[in-house]
Amino acid sequence: MASAGIYLAAEFIAAAAWTDPPYSYTHHFISNLGVHGPTTAFGQFMYSPLAWVMNTGFILFGLTALTGVVLLRGLPGRRWLYLFLAVVLAAGGVTLGFFPGSG
Repeated sequence: MASAGIYLAAEFIAAAAWTDPPYSYTHHFISNLGVHGPTTAFGQFMYSPLAWVMNTGFILFGLTALTGVVLLRGLPGRRWLYLFLAVVLAAGGVTLGFFPGSG
């Protein structure tokens, strides 16, 4: 739950700071919120004034989700599978934080 809260807060803050043109949840990619820009790629203008907030949110989301799974006790079934999936999720979040979407 903490990782989802971190992600949603970072997304909301970064999207609210995007003013010219306003960020569109239906047109722009979420990873565009991490591109400081200004740049144009994939037919989209990208300029996120608070790109660092979104990139930090991506990183913290992944690490917090991994921490949460590691701290779970008494998982039924194959614990190694849950840990593997959490590592993949964390690696994706950290990678996206360090390499935001761009052309």
